[in-house]
Amino acid sequence: MIEYIVCAATWFMDDRKHHHQPKNIDRGLVIMGMGHHNCVTISNLVYMNPKEIEKIHGFMTNTNRFVDRREAYKIAVSFGQLEAGKGHMGNGDTKLDSADLYEPINILIIKELDKMIQDYGESWAESFFDYNNYETAAILKNKADVLKEFKEKIL
Repeated sequence: MIEYIVCAATWFMDDRKHHHQPKNIDRGLVIMGMGHHNCVTISNLVYMNPKEIEKIHGFMTNTNRFVDRREAYKIAVSFGQLEAGKGHMGNGDTKLDSADLYEPINILIIKELDKMIQDYGESWAESFFDYNNYETAAILKNKADVLKEFKEKIL
């Protein structure tokens, strides 16, 4: 099976056994989210003092494995989720950042949305992405507003 990165995850090494954890994690709790900030926010609901617990920021794969940032980078480059040498960690570092996962779709949406709609119709996203993805659906429904807001903030 080809392995790819699914989402950000943080492994809180609390030395306890938890149910329904990644297949390579025996102890500790792995919390998943769109970004690592989501994982940390959720940890505040789970632990009294999450800052005191040793943790590793990493990622989940489609094979239910937790991997650290370096292994995630290799997987993402191998699968084509990230171009080698590109990424948000800077300084030529070979660690994956959660923003690296979502930037390609943002670039596609900003640069190519009109072309995709012209070539494939309004439902093009169903062919390329999970059509239940809230962000994609919101952008398709509010294309003009999203592009206007982007231009005002960024351009």
